[in-house]
Amino acid sequence: MSLSEQESFSQDDQTQDQDWTLGLLGYIQKIAQFLQTTAQGLFPWLHPLYCLLVFPLQLVLYGGIRLAAALKTNLALPVVTRYGSKMLCHFPDSIQVCIFLYGVWEPDISAFIASEMAPTETFIDVGCHVGYHALLACEMVGAEGHVVAIEASPRTFLKLQENLKLNPKSSNIRALNVAVTETQGLIPLYLGAEGIEGWSSTIPHRSLSEECVIPGEPLSTLLTVEELRTARMIKIDVEGAEAAALRGMASILDQLRDDVLILIELTPLLWPEGDRAAKMTHEQVLSPFLERGFYPYHIHNNYGPWRFLNPDRVARPQRIHGAIRGHRLTGQIDLVLSKQDAEYL
Repeated sequence: MSLSEQESFSQDDQTQDQDWTLGLLGYIQKIAQFLQTTAQGLFPWLHPLYCLLVFPLQLVLYGGIRLAAALKTNLALPVVTRYGSKMLCHFPDSIQVCIFLYGVWEPDISAFIASEMAPTETFIDVGCHVGYHALLACEMVGAEGHVVAIEASPRTFLKLQENLKLNPKSSNIRALNVAVTETQGLIPLYLGAEGIEGWSSTIPHRSLSEECVIPGEPLSTLLTVEELRTARMIKIDVEGAEAAALRGMASILDQLRDDVLILIELTPLLWPEGDRAAKMTHEQVLSPFLERGFYPYHIHNNYGPWRFLNPDRVARPQRIHGAIRGHRLTGQIDLVLSKQDAEYL
């Protein structure tokens, strides 16, 4: 959908059609979508060469958005995602820039959610950011399904609420501004740097500044009995706080469906200092689930600009045999935990 077609639900009351930034971003978006459309029409063997050739242009497009955001504060523009959700993308946040340019974020994970969620089911999104995945799941589960969108950052939560208002179907989304922790109590939240709001975390790091103190609760007390009973997928993306979030789920594992899927990003580089010093392994973090019969599957998740050129080319989650090994530098890995004993999901 072109930028002009999306303006009908923009919340910006200013006369943006007279603003040069709107024209610039409109052209940038059209070029990105042209690159994406072209990539999807290529023979598979030509795709790597095409990605290599257009990579510099993708960097220029991203740089153009950064420039516009630097010259105009509070810059935000509407978009319709590939799954039909309406969102207001705030720049220069990298996640929202990708959604604006290509209509998608984390293509493999998005495709997996879309393929697994069905009407009447429940999707739990822990660390939902501005609501992209929650809105995607909302489209899949329908009016009789449910989505619980949990975001710790008050700033990001306001943008989540903004996006929910743009989507009439989102009435089945219950949004919570709280951190998911092991135990109940107040906890400091550290704000991600400009352009990477998604890095906000309850784990302190040198590159993050403290935003505020927020309430923290385990998932076991946040979810209703009905949400637990019908949960088909629980997605957890909490930037280093995974161990505490998972330990807070231990008491509810036996209440979940046998076919529940746990979609989680593990980032050892961001784990608490004590866990890193103890050289905690992926398996130790996942032990409450592995001990109850869950099997780990690796799901691809590439953030390179070239990945967004052909978002429909996805791989199925593959069973991990042996030790779980993430990225060689950060240890990061995206996993699906399932009780299904197979080679692929």
